[in-house]
Amino acid sequence: HRAIAVETALHGRVSSEVINNLETLALTEGQAYDLASAERDQVEAVALAIKLYGPAHRETIVARSNLYFTYYREAHYAQALSGHLDLLKLIEPMAKDRPEQLAFNWNFIAIDYMQLARYDEALKAEQQSLAAWTSVPDSEYASNDSRTNLGTILMRMGRLDDARKTYLEELHSESKNEATESTWINRYLGFLGDVYRMQHHYA
Repeated sequence: HRAIAVETALHGRVSSEVINNLETLALTEGQAYDLASAERDQVEAVALAIKLYGPAHRETIVARSNLYFTYYREAHYAQALSGHLDLLKLIEPMAKDRPEQLAFNWNFIAIDYMQLARYDEALKAEQQSLAAWTSVPDSEYASNDSRTNLGTILMRMGRLDDARKTYLEELHSESKNEATESTWINRYLGFLGDVYRMQHHYA
């Protein structure tokens, strides 16, 4: 707060320094589960970014994406989905140069749909995310968040064989980059165990 006050006095409110520190403040508030304050400060960061950079600039897109993640954490899933769908119009034209941005955004859309129990749309969105990842070199590891969510969507749809296959693929990829005791590997083992339990493979 003190940094933002000083930067505002030195540079005015519409400045990159103020925007960066508002985003840091919102992130900190989010980590502390003060989501109302995080939303308020992220909303201001977006408004200032639009004024300084314009609506289609990458910094503005990142600020908006952070805001929609805050909506998601507040369980405002329809609001998050609307924002992420709107971002597609800005991200798709730059997908050739930044395919990972498109992959991330489709993954967020899939999560929003999933939380709204719109599983068919969630599945299509997650498939779009994984398709975008194929344009990113050496993206097998980076795409594992999308693969995790794909497995969860399939599990919720009752497609347990497909979910099991997805989690096994993910574990294979993860084992190339993480130690056996990795939190991530054990998290995915837990997901796989849930599928086995639902299929009555208790042992």
